[in-house]
Amino acid sequence: MFRELTRLSARFKTDGIALMGDDNFLADDRRARELHQIVKSSGRTFKLFLFASADRVSNWRPEELAELGAHNIWIGRESKFAPYAKNKNVTCAN
Repeated sequence: MFRELTRLSARFKTDGIALMGDDNFLADDRRARELHQIVKSSGRTFKLFLFASADRVSNWRPEELAELGAHNIWIGRESKFAPYAKNKNVTCAN
């Protein structure tokens, strides 16, 4: 993934990249943490636009998300009546 981010960054002359094909990028914790370590150790910076669920975002410290390059994180707001497990114990201000 890091190689592809680097390739796209060079090809389009930008560090701002949207990861549109994944509706919950942080759901695969191993992949996301591996990318975090590679980005951090490389010294590169990206501005990643991600989709993620609130329960997964809450498993990361803000500085880790910044090191990963999470510039914007879109979190969908499900209806309070939807019984999705990902919404359990996640509160949102109204």
